[in-house]
Amino acid sequence: MDAKTLVSELVRARLAELENMRTKLEKIITHLEVILRIQVQCETTIEENEARGYALAEALEGDRMDQGSMLSFDVLIEMAINTLKR
Repeated sequence: MDAKTLVSELVRARLAELENMRTKLEKIITHLEVILRIQVQCETTIEENEARGYALAEALEGDRMDQGSMLSFDVLIEMAINTLKR
């Protein structure tokens, strides 16, 4: 292979690699957009549930919530399930 052909093939191969990289980058961007939409949906759901939870806690308990002695959600769910089984 002469020098001119070698250089031509190197340029062609490099351009093909760059096109492949661009395609992969576009796929990454698409997936990141999906992830971002899901993240925003999760944040919105969490914020809505927090607001409802605080409003419900306020309606049920007023200002007497002592966060230092609160049981975990898992423990309370287990207690509720055991109560319902009886």
